[in-house]
Amino acid sequence: MHLRTSRLSSGFFMRLGMAAVVFVWCPHGLAADTRRCEIKGRAVITNMSCDQLASEAGLPLPRREKPLSAPPPVIPAPAIPQPVMQPPRPQPVVTPPVSNLTRAQPVLVPKPVVVPSSALQRSVDTLVSTVFSFVMVMVFLFGLIAWLKRRARQAVQTRLATWAPLARGALEPVLEKVAGNEEEALPYRQAPVMSRYELEMFERIKVALPECEVFPQVPLASFIRIDAKRAGARLATNSYRWQNRIGQQRVDFLVCLRKDMSTVAAIELDDPSHESADAQRRDAKKNKSLSDANVALIRWRVEAMPVAGEIRQAFMRMGLILG
Repeated sequence: MHLRTSRLSSGFFMRLGMAAVVFVWCPHGLAADTRRCEIKGRAVITNMSCDQLASEAGLPLPRREKPLSAPPPVIPAPAIPQPVMQPPRPQPVVTPPVSNLTRAQPVLVPKPVVVPSSALQRSVDTLVSTVFSFVMVMVFLFGLIAWLKRRARQAVQTRLATWAPLARGALEPVLEKVAGNEEEALPYRQAPVMSRYELEMFERIKVALPECEVFPQVPLASFIRIDAKRAGARLATNSYRWQNRIGQQRVDFLVCLRKDMSTVAAIELDDPSHESADAQRRDAKKNKSLSDANVALIRWRVEAMPVAGEIRQAFMRMGLILG
């Protein structure tokens, strides 16, 4: 469920990022050639020139601002002769009248019409498109990172599933050697190879099958091997588990032909301890291993052990030996 949710979210981000790449430059294209014209007191934004817009609308050409006219030149007043001052009678100083021409006239400057600059509008459009582009690129990058993380996690899980059993099988002996002290006293003791009933059955089998050799308490790994052709691609991931399975199982007796030591059959002597649920599960597991390896298995009860003649008849009836 987690992988499916991650796959959906990463796909959403990828699609959103690709949409951003497609539409990222649209604001640039729209804002590159726009102009602002003033027609009849109203500002109009268009990608045409103001003259073309007025011509198509059937309106007079818009008035354009003219440079301010220079103020009228100031004409200097003609020089007025001053009266000659008589030394005996000083005359009062008369201020000549100021001509109307010398009086400063106010210059009326037409108030310019303030029109927003098209360069400013393009700057605003560029800023908006840049922010939009940045957001879309970040969304695309986040989607790409999520997708790469999911693919890397899947690759690591596949590699671990492939190589973990092989690595565990190679490292377990090393770890056991490091964890244990080779010089310490180990708590082992001797034990008989066969019980009393198994020893009696062993003697009867040898009498019944003189052309064979009988071996007691033989692990399955001693006479069963993993077939690489049958395992195929599963060998890399399951070899350790398969080998450990047969290494922990054994048969009471293994009967082999004396001339080439080929396996004839395996014999199990069941006592009341085989009636528990755990014992029956172990027996079923052993039966499956021997059956898949094409090894014949014969089970007899301790309470009804066959004699030598019955043992030979059973082998002949199953076609394991010739009469």
